[in-house]
Amino acid sequence: MRSGDRAEEISAARPAFAGVKPLFDEELELVESGLDDHVEAWERIHERITGSLSLLSSRGPVAEFLLHVEDGKAWFRWSDEPFDDRG
Repeated sequence: MRSGDRAEEISAARPAFAGVKPLFDEELELVESGLDDHVEAWERIHERITGSLSLLSSRGPVAEFLLHVEDGKAWFRWSDEPFDDRG
């Protein structure tokens, strides 16, 4: 299994980002306000983000990812295998 963490500075957001920026703003607000109290709301936002975007590795699209964007910086975690939700 391949996976990784990474942080990147975004030099110039493309115009299409404006359409998903509110999702990232809301996602980050939920995380910063205490995710334990907002898990279901966060999951809904995360599903909208992952349903709208793909994250590509050098080998192609990844199976799962967490992506956060704030103030021109993005950080993410990815896996080439689906995350196990069953805990």
